[in-house]
Amino acid sequence: MTRVYSSEEEDDEQDDHSHLSPQHSPEPEEEREPRTEGRIRKRTTKTGQYDTERAQDKRKQSQPKKQKAVNMSTEDLLAIIRTRQQAESNSHPASSRDVSIHSQRPQNSGATTSRHSVSERPSTVPTRHSEVLNLDKTPPRKSTSSYNDELAAAYNASQLRRSADARPLFTPERFRRGGVASSSPAHNHRSDSRSSASATRSSSPSRPQKRPRSPQSSDSEDQTSETNSPHSKTKQKKKAKRTKPKQKDYEGDSYNVIVRASLGFKVRIGTEGAITDDTDALRLIATQCFEEADKYYDAHLKFSGPFATVIMHRGAQLRGSAKTAAKSHIIACYGIKDGDEPGDSEFNEALIRRLKEKEAYVWAKSPTELDVGKGLYQHRIIGHIITAIFFSGRKKERLALLFPTPFNPIPIPAIALACTAVECALDEWKTGTHVPVEFKVGDYKNVYDRHIAKINGLKKNRPARMAEMQERLYEKGRARAGIPVDVQKVSQELGEDEYAADD
Repeated sequence: MTRVYSSEEEDDEQDDHSHLSPQHSPEPEEEREPRTEGRIRKRTTKTGQYDTERAQDKRKQSQPKKQKAVNMSTEDLLAIIRTRQQAESNSHPASSRDVSIHSQRPQNSGATTSRHSVSERPSTVPTRHSEVLNLDKTPPRKSTSSYNDELAAAYNASQLRRSADARPLFTPERFRRGGVASSSPAHNHRSDSRSSASATRSSSPSRPQKRPRSPQSSDSEDQTSETNSPHSKTKQKKKAKRTKPKQKDYEGDSYNVIVRASLGFKVRIGTEGAITDDTDALRLIATQCFEEADKYYDAHLKFSGPFATVIMHRGAQLRGSAKTAAKSHIIACYGIKDGDEPGDSEFNEALIRRLKEKEAYVWAKSPTELDVGKGLYQHRIIGHIITAIFFSGRKKERLALLFPTPFNPIPIPAIALACTAVECALDEWKTGTHVPVEFKVGDYKNVYDRHIAKINGLKKNRPARMAEMQERLYEKGRARAGIPVDVQKVSQELGEDEYAADD
């Protein structure tokens, strides 16, 4: 017989057997750990670091504090020193360590701490290495202006003494007869040019001013970034370290005087001796050129050391101009190869060796084993260099145009300078390839003196030929520079007897 269940009984039966299905099996309850242990385990590394710092702070606080040294005045320290000196005089020496320890301890109530007057202070203080510092004889500190004034006064006094005892090569008589001070085409019109040049120079700044620009945000940012850049800071440091005076630092009459004195100095050493290591003679020439320029502009300036530095620097400029002119002509005049093709280096090395042998580079036709050569000191490169140094450039800087008399005819020292510059330019190719060589006085003074001696020997043996060569060199440069024909001519070179008579 089939049993019929009601709906309520079916639901009760399903509820009784629901725990037997695998989907609704009861799960075991997890055991919960104590709350305090979980927090300790979950602490981070930062919390542990905090605990360590707290422990260190507690340990530092538990340590005893150090006592600070008592601040003492200078008078108290001098009193301590005086006490130690008295102890030493009473056969109770006290070391410097005792003095320093005593100064760091607080003063006791019974200790002597009274302030002493100026008359009771010691005049000397012993140092650590048994040296005595005299406090009463300390020299006063000099200012920069007083130091410069003393240097200028000593320099002017030395120049006056040197002017009384001139060297044979650079004598006042040679200076006057050379025409550097008086013979100049522009000298007759100096009154007009002086007023205009002085007014222009004094009214205008030493450097050209740029047109002001409207302020913009982008410009200010660019300027700020450029100022803060490492490159600009390096330039500022170099500019700050520069203490050597320059011609552009002057203005007004000072600028006009120093420009003319510098040009006159180049003329003097170019026509009388450009390669010399006699510093006293160069200073004498600089002084004479400054005096001539000061009288020319009627400036009444005081000669000082910076003026001499700027003027004497023109000697290096003259040698540099001579070498530059020689370098620009040796390749075309002697056939030096540029070294791009194979075998050029060996060719150049052999060529330079042959040119420097017996100074063949000064001959119009070099001597060989079968021929004696032709045209000593008549090579065309000599005329090119002399024209480039003394007869070229801007009109207001052409030395022969401003001071034409010393170059009519071309003097022997100018020819020797050109020949020495040629040898320096050839030395840059002596290895077959171009290697820069500096035109130093110490390296080429012997070469210059050797050329002076040989040219003087040529003048002694062949005076007519030498005079013709000097005239030809001058006419070539005169046509280039535009010098008038009626220029006063130097009658003759001064000899040794005239130098002796002038002394």
